[in-house]
Amino acid sequence: YTSSRDQFNMAGGITALDDAIREYLFFRGFVNTLKQFETEKKEDRDKELNANKIVDYLIQCVERLDFTELRSFWTHLHERFFSRLNNDNRQAAYKFETSLLRLYLVHATAQGRHDEVKTFFHEMSSVLSVKKEWKDWFVLPFTKNPETNPAFRIYFSREWYQTFNASLRNFFNTIFTYLRILVNIFECNIFLSN
Repeated sequence: YTSSRDQFNMAGGITALDDAIREYLFFRGFVNTLKQFETEKKEDRDKELNANKIVDYLIQCVERLDFTELRSFWTHLHERFFSRLNNDNRQAAYKFETSLLRLYLVHATAQGRHDEVKTFFHEMSSVLSVKKEWKDWFVLPFTKNPETNPAFRIYFSREWYQTFNASLRNFFNTIFTYLRILVNIFECNIFLSN
């Protein structure tokens, strides 16, 4: 877990760097580059490395039932961050992905959007059918009142959602701290080698 002060320092560092880049581009007269920089900043997929912004965005994708963006954003996070983690943290990321996908299914089911559930399984069946933790979930579209079914009941509970949400936020805070430590070690090694 990182404190809000650490998040502020990380976000503050990014903001300061963005300001320096903006100043440099303006000073040099790179107006088109500055415009492009501002455009890309608005579409910042890393959400300033702020765990709360990232989790909020993931939850918004679930609530909008935007499965394409949910998968795209998670893939981006995997390529940008998870792939750089140690094995234990990569395994944790996989478990959070599983829970996030289940949250998507639960939300779609609760909203009566059975078309979204069927589309999900159509798109993901080749990937998920070989994973034992998904075996029971393939019956979800055919289960009446899944919120009372022992296999799914916990995922429909408010407690599970709150626990998942808090755990996901803590996970992102942890990996950002881990990645900051790696950067600090790298910088220290460069300093010591000079």
